[in-house]
Amino acid sequence: MMVRSVVGFALVALTLGVVSSAQAQDAAAVKRGKMLWVNRGCGSCHGVGKKMAGPDLAGVEVRRPREWLDRWLKETEAMIASDSIAMAMVAEWKGIKMPQQPLTDPDIEALLAYIRGEEARMASKK
Repeated sequence: MMVRSVVGFALVALTLGVVSSAQAQDAAAVKRGKMLWVNRGCGSCHGVGKKMAGPDLAGVEVRRPREWLDRWLKETEAMIASDSIAMAMVAEWKGIKMPQQPLTDPDIEALLAYIRGEEARMASKK
């Protein structure tokens, strides 16, 4: 009986450690994403929960598949020239084009984590 209690406690402690580690990683990604958002000027054209000079990015991961977002953020100019969705966005926004940004996979994940964090913050205010 004592062994089972010790094993159970160890599993709970391990689980809590994994959860807090994941939360710390999420918080770090959101912080990095905010830094990228500010330094790359994303907020000059985009909002989360509001339209500006560019599309509202709230719900972007629901509207677009992750593969599309990755490609868009890495190959913006090529997609504007070849992708029907990208072309339609440029037309909808009256020729305003998102500038090509040198983003890595971790950069993209951090930016999306920041957007998700902003979405969660908006939802908590409702």
